[in-house]
Amino acid sequence: MNTVNRILDLLDKKRIPQKELANELGFKEGNISDWKNGRTKSYKKYIYQIAEYLDTSVQYLLCETDDPNPSADKSQSNIFDNRSISGGTVLQGTNNSGTLTINGSQKELSSEVIELIRIYDSLDVKRRHKLMEMAFRLEEEMSNSR
Repeated sequence: MNTVNRILDLLDKKRIPQKELANELGFKEGNISDWKNGRTKSYKKYIYQIAEYLDTSVQYLLCETDDPNPSADKSQSNIFDNRSISGGTVLQGTNNSGTLTINGSQKELSSEVIELIRIYDSLDVKRRHKLMEMAFRLEEEMSNSR
């Protein structure tokens, strides 16, 4: 089973129409057909939001585990794994001490980062996706201006 099949299987099991997933996450229903037919792998861009919406883990969707249930102890789990939506390693892991590892370097969480995480955590799936899209556009703008 591949990622697309797992997404489709969970949609079916949870009786969620593909159109509902597309609407909630802000993409066209036709994208799902493109995923099925192998024309695009744009689902990678939405993988975190899809996992959250389907109440499963990214690792399950990416076929890294056969357990569809998200970790019960989210405070000890990684927010993101070493996969990236934007092209580089975003975040490798967090802990309860207020630090995180980015590209192999330990970083202290600033008050701004903590506030961004708080805001992100308060949003629904669709708004989280919009926030991530905006962040990626800003990151791309910055790299293009160099």
